Amino acid sequence: MNDLHETINWVWVFCSRGQFPCGVFETQEQAEQWILQNKVNGCLTRYPIGEGIYDYAIRKAYFTPKKEYQFKPKFISGFSCASLEHYHYEFDEITGELLDDCR
Repeated sequence: MNDLHETINWVWVFCSRGQFPCGVFETQEQAEQWILQNKVNGCLTRYPIGEGIYDYAIRKAYFTPKKEYQFKPKFISGFSCASLEHYHYEFDEITGELLDDCR
């Protein structure tokens, strides 16, 4: 498929300090409403639906594996891509206010 005409469906995933995501949302607005309501610290990232991040990053030329270990399941399963649209949220522990420099 021609990359210029590619249609990708997206989902917003919020991850905090745990091993698993805290929430999955259809829109950034839904996610931010939940984040602000619950004052949770973490990272909100937009992920393509139906494709692993490792494969997406390679296909979009954001990443090119060069070393043997970069083709292994352990590397692939822990792969993340800073080129994906993402936002960081951190709330002040005392005031509960969103810190200005985190988004």
